[in-house]
Amino acid sequence: MLESIENIKHIILRFSGINIGLFRDFFLFDSISNRLSALDCKDADKYCRILAESDCECNKLISILFNNYSEFFRNPITWVTLETFLLPLIFSNAMKRNQKEIRIWTAGCSVGQETYSIAILLEECKALVNKEVGYRIFATDQSPIQVKLAEKGDYKAESLQNITLKRLNRWFTKSEDLYTVKSELKTCIDFSVFNLVSQHEVSPPSSIFGYFDIILCSNLLMYYSSDGIKAILNKLRKSLAEKGVVVADISERDILLAEGFYEVYPLTGIFTK
Repeated sequence: MLESIENIKHIILRFSGINIGLFRDFFLFDSISNRLSALDCKDADKYCRILAESDCECNKLISILFNNYSEFFRNPITWVTLETFLLPLIFSNAMKRNQKEIRIWTAGCSVGQETYSIAILLEECKALVNKEVGYRIFATDQSPIQVKLAEKGDYKAESLQNITLKRLNRWFTKSEDLYTVKSELKTCIDFSVFNLVSQHEVSPPSSIFGYFDIILCSNLLMYYSSDGIKAILNKLRKSLAEKGVVVADISERDILLAEGFYEVYPLTGIFTK
């Protein structure tokens, strides 16, 4: 099985340029086992042959690997801290510096929940604090499928449990069993495919120069090996503005602390370099 895993890594690297060897072993095993089960394939070597001959199967495996679970306003303490303390401070500092635009990167946007959550807070904070300071969100994921779903912005009711009724009515339209993000919330969001562990680019090309006030990467680092974590965090460091912050999942606090980040607000998952 181990030899087959190595072959699968090489096949996906040749197919997509994505180094899945930077994922944690247990996550790779689970994802590959998922596809073996779906195909009723008990032979890992046979699965390697299927992968080598099928672009469709390569895309399916990649989709599973990058289908990270997310939800709107996950970890309430993190989002309350962003809304109450951090965003008003960032808007205030931007005004003092005559900064025209606050820059945010959601560096593993999945199907868009985290991206639209921060967009809602930015819209509300902008209306309260300073309507003249704009914002731009660069939302990226390594999976083209996930990015397309995020751009579409369709969600079932069960995935909206953490959104207040006021926000639901303000920012979503309902059609049968789906809630769709209103187009006005998408105006300042740029969705694109971006390989976080690529050695060729530090930040999304559409952002031109990085320099982000906030980088959100919740529920992302836990899937990567130590080498993958270092590669990603080095990239985020280079992309942060001088006083920018990284927002991770609370369960990933120890990872960032071990890599030399400082938690700005205790037990929130909000860090600075």
